[in-house]
Amino acid sequence: MDVHIDVSLKRQFFEFSIFQSSDTKAECISLRQIDRWLKQAGILDMNKITTTYTGMLFSEFGSTSMDYQSFLNFLEKLIEEKGENPDDIFKKLVKCGKPNIEEFCGDVPEI
Repeated sequence: MDVHIDVSLKRQFFEFSIFQSSDTKAECISLRQIDRWLKQAGILDMNKITTTYTGMLFSEFGSTSMDYQSFLNFLEKLIEEKGENPDDIFKKLVKCGKPNIEEFCGDVPEI
């Protein structure tokens, strides 16, 4: 992975790890946060890559959350098992932007 993508991916990891978390210095990410990130990036499509699949893969790591290195291992396994292009996956994860609250809560009505 190129250095620019790695730095940007780490930044995104942090943004999603603190999304809807009380820990503003989060160094780990939960399955729920990973699924939100994968969905926002257009990777979790509920056909080829589903929440059932990510849940089973996540459970193989034996924890309720993952640090950055474990997350990279999770991605490597996902890429290998699903036959995805690593560059495409990493770029999608970086380019999807910060967590989008409207993506998960729907449009907030104006008052």
